[in-house]
Amino acid sequence: MKYRYAVLTLGLIVLLLISACGGTTEAKTEEQIPARANVLASIRVADILTDEDINRLIDQLLVTSGEPATLQTALDEVTREIGIDLRDLTRIMLFGDVNSEDYFGAFIEGSFVQEDLRAAIEAEDGPLATREYKGQEIFTSENEETSLVFLDPDQTLVGSPRA
Repeated sequence: MKYRYAVLTLGLIVLLLISACGGTTEAKTEEQIPARANVLASIRVADILTDEDINRLIDQLLVTSGEPATLQTALDEVTREIGIDLRDLTRIMLFGDVNSEDYFGAFIEGSFVQEDLRAAIEAEDGPLATREYKGQEIFTSENEETSLVFLDPDQTLVGSPRA
């Protein structure tokens, strides 16, 4: 899926740099992580994307890998492909189970338009089925690869239905 590839690509770049950023996680999101998750990464996207030193380093990595010339160019391409501007994200909390290919998810925090994310998933996977679970409306793709939950106006959970 385009949007998953784009987010994971940026996530991999960011994970290489995460130790330079430090920081803590917010208890609210941390409490929501499923007990089964044995991998957890908190990425402070807004801090990383506004740090000049990190931007220069990512630009250098992109040039040497043959990707778009700058981080900003890469972000513009991702925005065109998935309909979400990653610069609108504040933080992504990735979680998963290393023993399972179909158990992963991400809490996404930021000021992006949640319906744009839903539209991007539907454009890739087709219409989303709706069901309720523990008082939350869950949208799941027909191929049952992706589920989406709008937890509040600034927080969305996307991932595998099992997660």
